[in-house]
Amino acid sequence: MKKYGYDKLANATGFFNGNRLLGEGGFGQVFKGKLDGEVVAIKKLKIIKLENKWEEGEFLSSVRHPNIVKMIGHCSEGKNRLLVLEFVPNKTLTYHLHGQPQIIHRDIKADNILLDYNFEPKVADFSLANFLPNTDGVTHITTIIKGTSV
Repeated sequence: MKKYGYDKLANATGFFNGNRLLGEGGFGQVFKGKLDGEVVAIKKLKIIKLENKWEEGEFLSSVRHPNIVKMIGHCSEGKNRLLVLEFVPNKTLTYHLHGQPQIIHRDIKADNILLDYNFEPKVADFSLANFLPNTDGVTHITTIIKGTSV
């Protein structure tokens, strides 16, 4: 995995400009950036203690599969922890599965994503799903864990 300096990644994202924010999750914010003429996604991690995780990152950076986001590099300077990832332009599955009702599937795994004649994915096996009339403002759902352990 290529090692980058913090200044180079900050510059690549317009210094983490809000207009380049692609999304935010539990581990940090993801920004669109440009490095060495290539559009990339740069994830600015919230957590600092990753010492044991870099080995996993090194392993994952060597994985090549068309359905796994490629890890290109990382930054570990002082308290700054960032990942450089392949840029995927068409947003998330959640973005494209808008509409009513909102569903929490509770058992997403490769076996529950089917492919149609055009190899378009179709989510299946909703036997454990929670159908929610309105998820606006819901930040988490706590339930008894059901489904397949991976």
